[in-house]
Amino acid sequence: MHRSFSWEWDEQVGQFQSRAILALAFRRKDVLEVMRGWHHVVRNALHGWADVHGASREGGANSAEKGMFMRLLLRISLLAVLGLGLSIQALQASPVVTRGCLPLEGFDATRKAQVVVFGDMHGTVQSPAVFGQAACLFAQQLGAQRGVIGLELPESFNAYFSAIGVEPTETVWSRARVDVFWDEFRDGRHSAAMLNLVHQLIELAAQSRGSLRLEALARQPIDVDGASLLIESMKSFGATRALVLIGNAHARMIRMQGQDTEPFAHNVANAGLSLLSLNAQAGGGQVWWCAPECAAHPFFATPEKGGVKIVLLPDGDTQPWHGYYYVPQMTLSHPVKTEELPVHTRLDMPTP
Repeated sequence: MHRSFSWEWDEQVGQFQSRAILALAFRRKDVLEVMRGWHHVVRNALHGWADVHGASREGGANSAEKGMFMRLLLRISLLAVLGLGLSIQALQASPVVTRGCLPLEGFDATRKAQVVVFGDMHGTVQSPAVFGQAACLFAQQLGAQRGVIGLELPESFNAYFSAIGVEPTETVWSRARVDVFWDEFRDGRHSAAMLNLVHQLIELAAQSRGSLRLEALARQPIDVDGASLLIESMKSFGATRALVLIGNAHARMIRMQGQDTEPFAHNVANAGLSLLSLNAQAGGGQVWWCAPECAAHPFFATPEKGGVKIVLLPDGDTQPWHGYYYVPQMTLSHPVKTEELPVHTRLDMPTP
């Protein structure tokens, strides 16, 4: 009986040891499963100890059996140390991607749409910041599903984004942040606030275990080919939803004067995807507008009560945008490499 117990328990300890070492080596997140196995082995060990101790008192256990038991007890003690280290390491090295999301009033109402498009006020601090909040909550809403986060960045950035989850996160970020795109301010997409957003989203995608894809959508003309790129990306990735930050003119559902084609958001919706488009609205401040020269301009003030929020219009289906995101104040970001804004910049040069 005691020999049978020793072999069975030795096998259980060995199986648990293998699982624990693999989990530690690959930094797996299923610590609870490993710890349940540890608890099961310890429980059996205690029962076995009672059997051997009882047999010893009755004169039935020999010194060899006691020696085997003590060696196994040493192994389980070492595994206890391993288990403790494993649980601490996993808690430190495997953050849950959706923890720490800042609340965003009204965002939950957007879950009904397959695609949510935020109209970016280029060059501001607030547009990327609000989108960053939304991206965190978007990852939370996805659960086990897949999603795409699209940005109005040159398509060449997809070389960096495709390395997320393949190469170390810091390596991906170190390449993206030195791209020549950040060498100037131009239309404001090249701002320090936008660079910070890219950093945040790279980390978010890296922590998502492959459920989030970042996609740079500035394939020209973006209203047509950028929309096609988003649709292609969703299909190839098996994504059920997408979240997009793009200039507010591209986020429109209705073409405005001067636009050569239907806007980006209109074309995505026309492909059969349910979509919500959001304009930017603020109680005041400054933005970086290009008409045709890009420069700082006062933002149209539409003060509202409360703080940052998303509002869907009751008649949004007939409006240029279905709703808006509101911030109390729009402020200007700055170029990546200097704290000073240019006086103005022209767009009659090739766009990177």
